Amino acid sequence: MKHTMVTFRLHKLALLLLIAGAILLGVLLFAAGYLSAAMKPAALPKVSVPAVPPLPLPKPAAAVPAPDTIAPPAPAAAAAAAAPAETFALRVGAFADEQEAKESVKALADRGFEATIVAVAAGGATVLYTVRIGSYPTRAAAAAMAEKLSREHGIDAAVIPLK
Repeated sequence: MKHTMVTFRLHKLALLLLIAGAILLGVLLFAAGYLSAAMKPAALPKVSVPAVPPLPLPKPAAAVPAPDTIAPPAPAAAAAAAAPAETFALRVGAFADEQEAKESVKALADRGFEATIVAVAAGGATVLYTVRIGSYPTRAAAAAMAEKLSREHGIDAAVIPLK
């Protein structure tokens, strides 16, 4: 029986040492993480970046009305009498690259649409080249034309106000 008792005590002692070691290891890892986070990082060397002048933005071109097949022109007398405060256009694309915008305008011209490119500052030195179609007196007229473009030509368009 002595032998069983000694073996039991050794197992119990080993288990207690294992638990104490695990707790000690956890405390040491926590302390190491806490201390490394509390230390200030070494100063990084400063890198000088040459200043890039902002791109000059072209003045917005006046929107050209779409051909008669897309939107019938409003009579001159009605347009002069109504003089809407805000007109609308259809944005059919926005590109980071001006060449892509020109290609889009050419593709639209091949399909019979007159489109214009308007450069828009998108924050910082970023410029977006938007492709627009038409000029409409009301949002409803522009939305109807956007639906027609989508249905008949597969062109997605967003109605945007012109200033």
